[in-house]
Amino acid sequence: MDKHRIQVRAGARLFEEGCSGDCAYIIEKGEIVISSCTSNGTEVQLAILGPGNLVGEMAIIDGGPRTATASVVEDAELIVIPPEHFARLIDTADPTVTLLMQVVLHRYRNMKERYALSTNGVSKTEISESTGKVEADLVQQAGLAKERIAREQELRNAIINNELELFYQPITDLRTGRVVSCEGLIRWIDPQQGIIPPNHFIPLAEETGLIELIGYQVFEQAYKAVKEFNNHSEKNIDVSVNLSSRQIETDEQVEKLFEFLAEKQIDLNNFKIEITETLLMSDQERVGEILMRFKEMGAKISLDDFGTGYSSFSYLHLFPIDKIKIDRSFVSSMHKNDKSKAIVRSLCSLSSSLDMKVIAEGVESVQDEEMLNSFDYDYGQGYYYAKPLPKRQFLDFLASRVTADLNASQNDSSSLGSLLTRRVPERQGEIWPLTMPACF
Repeated sequence: MDKHRIQVRAGARLFEEGCSGDCAYIIEKGEIVISSCTSNGTEVQLAILGPGNLVGEMAIIDGGPRTATASVVEDAELIVIPPEHFARLIDTADPTVTLLMQVVLHRYRNMKERYALSTNGVSKTEISESTGKVEADLVQQAGLAKERIAREQELRNAIINNELELFYQPITDLRTGRVVSCEGLIRWIDPQQGIIPPNHFIPLAEETGLIELIGYQVFEQAYKAVKEFNNHSEKNIDVSVNLSSRQIETDEQVEKLFEFLAEKQIDLNNFKIEITETLLMSDQERVGEILMRFKEMGAKISLDDFGTGYSSFSYLHLFPIDKIKIDRSFVSSMHKNDKSKAIVRSLCSLSSSLDMKVIAEGVESVQDEEMLNSFDYDYGQGYYYAKPLPKRQFLDFLASRVTADLNASQNDSSSLGSLLTRRVPERQGEIWPLTMPACF
């Protein structure tokens, strides 16, 4: 805080009751008397304040008028505190603390108003009616604050008790039908409520800073899982994890994250870091440097929900992006909306010209897959292939796909040569080698 000092002579009034407040003061030297007028004009002394005391803060905090008069009774030296300083403190304060402060200030003003009205002949019923609505609003806010505190504590306990678990949704190569990667999607496995989806707790985690701890668990779980997946798959599978802008808001957060990855020896060569435009909208140079650090550790960068923001296209050349994911809203409407269909086709063409792989989200039917194949899409993700699965079920899913591929190859092949290659008509006759199953 910039310390702007003023000197006020004895006998002067620092501010008067009922006036608007433009600043507060810290007393360094001297004495100030705080007083208030009754309804009949009598001035009542409320307090005598000396060095170290804060005066005049109430009107700045709640925006109301001055509740008392401040008179200098001994030459005083004061530090002026501007309202913007209070505003910054209030904006960054815990919302529960802010609410409690509002309640205290309101009750003080309310008591003062009741006293003034009662000495002026106004009935208690009229006083209660005039303040009842505000009291009800404060009670409601207090209830919401209490609920928020309880939810935050529940989430904190869930993190400590390892109740947050990654589910994995397969991403399929549309050319070969093989599972080539998966997306790790966080779920809260609550002992009483069961599976809680991320939209019910991630906003709270971002608001409270718990997203950092969740992020650490996501990286560690994903790393352990992808090693298991690749032990059971004939081809390497990578895993996508989402990076929230709240995880890298400060340089300290960034360094802590990379220190965690180094400490846990998490190899990012089989990772895709999924980001959204929200993250890219902040300090672009800084974000670009952070993404490059991930790439230097072996990770790929994927831009999620592509096409939904105002500046999607500009980000493609500003940041080190390897893959883009087309938002599910375009895929779901491309059969009935010619504009959506044109957008889906053109986005694939654009990504190809930029040498970027493209993933279509929200594939729900064979018709979706066929149309995306006709547009030359690389990958598909959606319930048509599988919903997000716990790790064990995802391993079973991988095993079933390998078995199905093997059976199909044995049934359709008339020679060893046809087993080793597959011709995909949509790719204009290109030959795609198949890896020999491990059991051969």
